[in-house]
Formats: sequence, structure tokens, C-alpha cells
Amino acid sequence: CCAFSHDAKYLVSGGQDMVCRLWDVRRRRELLAFRMHEGVILCVVWSPVDGIIASAAADRTIRIWQSKTGQCLKTLRGHVGIVLSCCFS
Repeated sequence: CCAFSHDAKYLVSGGQDMVCRLWDVRRRRELLAFRMHEGVILCVVWSPVDGIIASAAADRTIRIWQSKTGQCLKTLRGHVGIVLSCCFS
């Protein structure tokens, strides 16, 4: 799964390696890797507030990330099954 930032300068991706990766689209290079999920990442989204990313995974969590540092700001737990998707409103 992947999602572009609102200005299309960055791309965040997630997948079977359980890592969210932040990419510089213009330079075509990885900037950061966010490594805290313990299951396949099934969804990544950018918040309407620039710099915040959410990821949903088979480990039954949603994680909220700071895109500039890769810091996990919050882990949302409580699902009894895999989390297929997430979004901001």
C-alpha cells in the first residue's frame, strides 16, 4: 500500500516487510523507515495536517507517526482482528 503527501513531494509505503517507508519522490530515495509493526502493513494514509501518517496492520494496531522524524506518536490497540484500513476525518 502507498499514499502521496498532499503536495505530492513524498510517498509513504507499507507492505509485507512490516516497515513503513517514507520516500522523496523527486529524488527517488528512501528518507526514513518506521519499524514498529509486528504484522503486514495493509494501509497507510497522510493526515490533513502535514507531517502526520497513520498505518494499519495485521498486528491489530494502527500507529500514528511523525513523518519528519519517524517517531511513533501513538499506538491504537483494541481490534480483535487485523486492521484492514484507516483514515483521518
